[in-house]
Amino acid sequence: NLTVEGTTTTLDTNLIGVDRVEVGANSNTVVGVAVTQSGTADILRLYDGTSQEVTVDGTGKVGIGSAIPAEKLDVNGTSNFTGQVRVSDGTTSVPSVAAASDTNSGLYFPGADAVGLVAGGSRKLLVNSSGITINNGDLAVNGGNLDVTGDIRHIDNTNTKISFTTNTISF
Repeated sequence: NLTVEGTTTTLDTNLIGVDRVEVGANSNTVVGVAVTQSGTADILRLYDGTSQEVTVDGTGKVGIGSAIPAEKLDVNGTSNFTGQVRVSDGTTSVPSVAAASDTNSGLYFPGADAVGLVAGGSRKLLVNSSGITINNGDLAVNGGNLDVTGDIRHIDNTNTKISFTTNTISF
């Protein structure tokens, strides 16, 4: 049994045949465990047997299921969150939710009560409290009907036309 009373500057030992290391702390002002890494190696590694499960590298990046984290938080595996997940607003060129392989496509939040869908750095769809706006392209319905409840209106273009591939309108 090792008991330390008072302060220590260094505890340098290998623990062999120990089931666990427990640190009991009872302070409202002093941290319970502080790790200082003066070199460039990882600050912390947690293992389950021989599997490295958690890493805190020397730059502050945290890997969960990732031994070499590439981002501030790098999670390898399925994650479960309870409550809200909050992200930055993002922009059309850098959406706040995007795939690692396609960083200029995804979701962004251009203002209160609004969500935008971006593809190739260009907004394609905006949903807000006023409705839905489709931008930068035609609306295509493939393999189904486009059902509209209410009026179909066109605004702000004097060159408006409706064309049909068969040049006929049937009722």
